[in-house]
Amino acid sequence: MTDTNPLTTLTTLTAEAATAHDGLSQAVQAEADASEALLRAAIETVRPALRALCGRPRIARRDTGHGTDRARSWEDHASWRGVRVVGSGPEEDCPRDTAGDYEGSDLFLREDGSFVTLDYSGRWSRWQGASIEWKAEEHNLTIAQVAAKYDAEDIVAAIEGALRRYVAGNATKRAQALRAKADRLAAVAKLV
Repeated sequence: MTDTNPLTTLTTLTAEAATAHDGLSQAVQAEADASEALLRAAIETVRPALRALCGRPRIARRDTGHGTDRARSWEDHASWRGVRVVGSGPEEDCPRDTAGDYEGSDLFLREDGSFVTLDYSGRWSRWQGASIEWKAEEHNLTIAQVAAKYDAEDIVAAIEGALRRYVAGNATKRAQALRAKADRLAAVAKLV
């Protein structure tokens, strides 16, 4: 005869669920620790080149008189320098409409190795004469918070992509041109 006591079944299933949950909790913590370690190692590895990759991101923009001869634009940049590792800037919530909200969030790695998010909000319009405005709210994040919220491998891939674009860019050619110009200016200065 089989045991049909429902409490026995609940006791057995509870023990199995608790064991499975403990295993899952340990795996989640191990993954979070490994992600944090990967981010720390990536930041230390790229630190000598961070300054080359970083720029001052826009944190606000306002356009007035859209589509008219009285159109004016204004924008503001962050006081810090960083490279975007997640996101693509403020986005229109419904780009097929004639007006709507700006939204979105970006994650930046600053040149000092810290992380910050920019959360965008504002209004856009395609109507002639309308004002268009967005701004970003900054939130500092620890490496542990970044590891918990984002995929560390995607962030490392974004850093690698930024490095590849910089290396493939014209920094070396520009440096040669500036050195040649400096030599010409020095030669002219000697003539005076």
